[in-house]
Amino acid sequence: VVWENSSDTVAISVRKVSGNVTSMVSPSFFRPALIARERNNTEDISAIVMELACNEIQKKRDSFTAASAITTLNLPSVLLRVVQKAEFAGIDLHSTSGKNGFEGIVHGGNRLDPMSLRVLAFTDMLSRAWQSNRDELVFEHDAILQEGGNRTKFEVKVTRLEENAIVVVVRDVSERYRRFEAEKRFVFETTARQKDAEANRFTRHEVKNGLLAAIEICGNIREQFSEDFNLLQKENEVSLVTEQSLKTRVEHISELDRTLHEVLDIVLAETMARDVIHEMYVPRMERVDVNYILTHTRGFTASHKQFS
Repeated sequence: VVWENSSDTVAISVRKVSGNVTSMVSPSFFRPALIARERNNTEDISAIVMELACNEIQKKRDSFTAASAITTLNLPSVLLRVVQKAEFAGIDLHSTSGKNGFEGIVHGGNRLDPMSLRVLAFTDMLSRAWQSNRDELVFEHDAILQEGGNRTKFEVKVTRLEENAIVVVVRDVSERYRRFEAEKRFVFETTARQKDAEANRFTRHEVKNGLLAAIEICGNIREQFSEDFNLLQKENEVSLVTEQSLKTRVEHISELDRTLHEVLDIVLAETMARDVIHEMYVPRMERVDVNYILTHTRGFTASHKQFS
C-alpha cells in the first residue's frame, strides 16, 4: 500500500554483472505523465521498471535536468516497462530485459513528451546516486517536468543495501523550499523594517532636535541684531558702514535659517515616507501658529522695517 500510494517515490536499483542497472520505481513519480498520455487504468500500475546501460550510469550528471539540452543525438540509453499489479509479484530485477524501444521518448523537433521529461530527470538522479560510494547520501536535484513549466526541486536520499544494490527515495520539496524562501524574505523585510524604524526614531528625535536647537539659536541671533539695529537707529548713531554691516549679517543669518528649515523639512518628509511605506505612520493632530510659520517661510530681506 505504501509503495503504490506514497507521495514519495521509492526505487530499488540493482547493478548486474554486465554493468547495466535495473531499477523498479514506485508509480508516484510517473503517474502525472501516464495520466497525461491517457493511459487506461493508471491505478492498476504498480511499478515502472527502468534499465540503464552501463555507460549511462558513468556519465557525469548536473544537478538540474534541462530538457532544452536534450537532442535526438544524446538521448540516454534507457529501456522502460510499465508493470501492472498482476505482474508485480513476478518482477526479477536480475533478469535480462527485452530490447523493446524506450516508449517514453517522443521527440518532435525540440519537444519531449511529459513521460520522457520525467524519465530523463529520474535517469539523472539514479546516475548521481550510483556514482557515490557512500552508504548513505542525500542530495538535491532540480528538473522541469513539462514544457514551459516551473522548476521542481527534489530531495534524493540514497541508502546502499550492498555493493550492487541501492534504495533511492525521491521527495518533492518544492513547496517546502518555497515556504523557506518566503520565510527568508519575511525575515529580511522585517529586519529591514526594524532597522528603518530605529533610523527613523533617531532621525525624528536626535536630528530633528538638533536642527530645532540650531534654528532657535539663529532666531535669537537675528532678534539680537534687530534690537541692536533699532537701538542705534533711535540714538542716531547708525552710519552707512554700520547699517550695511548689520544688513549683511542679518542676510547671512536668514540664509542659514532658511537652510536649516529646508533640511528639517527633508528629514521629516523622509521619516514620514518610511513610516508610510512600512505602514507605521499614524496621523496626529497638532496646534500650530500659522502667522509664525508664514513669517518664517517668507524669510527676511534685512530691511530695518522688519524690526519695527
